[in-house]
Amino acid sequence: MSHTSAWKRGWVIAALMLVVLAVNACGAAKATPTPAPAATPAPAASTAPAASTAPASVAPVATPAAVATATAAPVVTPAPAGSVAPAASMAAVASVAPVASAATGICGATAAFTTALNAVKTLDISTAGVTGVTTALAGLKTAAAQLKAVGTAAVGTAVDTFQGAVSGLQTTLSGITSPTSFLAAVASIRASVAGIVTSGTAVVDSAKAGTACP
Repeated sequence: MSHTSAWKRGWVIAALMLVVLAVNACGAAKATPTPAPAATPAPAASTAPAASTAPASVAPVATPAAVATATAAPVVTPAPAGSVAPAASMAAVASVAPVASAATGICGATAAFTTALNAVKTLDISTAGVTGVTTALAGLKTAAAQLKAVGTAAVGTAVDTFQGAVSGLQTTLSGITSPTSFLAAVASIRASVAGIVTSGTAVVDSAKAGTACP
């Protein structure tokens, strides 16, 4: 065999081998199916993040000191056995007007009567006129009535006599209707006033009898 023939046969064999390899490769490609691409899964639904749960606010536990200093109703300390709790003052319990004792009442009424009697005694009748004298006598009668209300039976009798004298002068004054008639009655009025003062002095003496009135 010549050298050229051997070279040709080598190329032919190589070509055949390549064809066989190509055929085998095609068959393998047909036998192996191309897998379909995997479906891309849809993204999971967006879920709102769970609300953060804040830890419950817990009131701090009071310390023993805080408990000890808590405001508590004051404990009433019992009074020792045998002692008596002081009584509440009258001003705190109720506002009560003091009740005057008999001595205080008679002395006060006597002093008021004496003041009214002196006002009549020192009255300038000519200047005061009928109106002034009448007004002074009215105040004197009121003081006498108050004195009788707190006085003894003896004081009451003296006041009744005194009131009679005052009423007599008031009757005289009520009959005076003009300045002329007043001037004519001035002397009589003065005499009546003097009698009233004397009777009033007897009332005062009776009221002070048996008392510590000044």
